[in-house]
Amino acid sequence: MPLISINPSTNQEIASYNEYSDSKVSDIIQSVDLSQSSWNKVSLEFRLDCLKEMIGVLKDGKIEYSRLM
Repeated sequence: MPLISINPSTNQEIASYNEYSDSKVSDIIQSVDLSQSSWNKVSLEFRLDCLKEMIGVLKDGKIEYSRLM
């Protein structure tokens, strides 16, 4: 059954998302755990550079992201 996002002021559907099975959620969690372990081994300077770039992306898209929220 899909998960549906509805605008409460208009009752119109905004978007629909597929619901994941328990096994799919477990697979995603395992993948994230492995990724975090790899990320933890990367230098702090590189991680800070990535965060600075991400801040720029978020600032550039803040209007679009606020609409999505």
